[in-house]
Amino acid sequence: MGKLYTFWSVPVHIRSEAGAATAVEGPGEAVELLESGRAAANGPHCRRALQICHAATWKTGLLAASREAFLAATLEAGLLWSPARREPPNPLYPAQDAPQPLDIRS
Repeated sequence: MGKLYTFWSVPVHIRSEAGAATAVEGPGEAVELLESGRAAANGPHCRRALQICHAATWKTGLLAASREAFLAATLEAGLLWSPARREPPNPLYPAQDAPQPLDIRS
């Protein structure tokens, strides 16, 4: 049996030390990133993620574990990034659908 090209249901978004955003979509990409030296991956979580992600490219049962290990590695290396973060609303241009304050004077 050869390598499996599997993908996580939710990618892990990282930001490199240079500031470039990347979505890592599976254990194969995680292995490439961790082995390439593009990420500062030298802590214990990074080494464990490399082992688990490498194994997940050969066995289907380790897919969820590989994502969790890679998340721990990105946290350890300070690379985890959430694209869902939004800037706070601009007070000069409030949203038109924003709830209006209640008038309790009556």
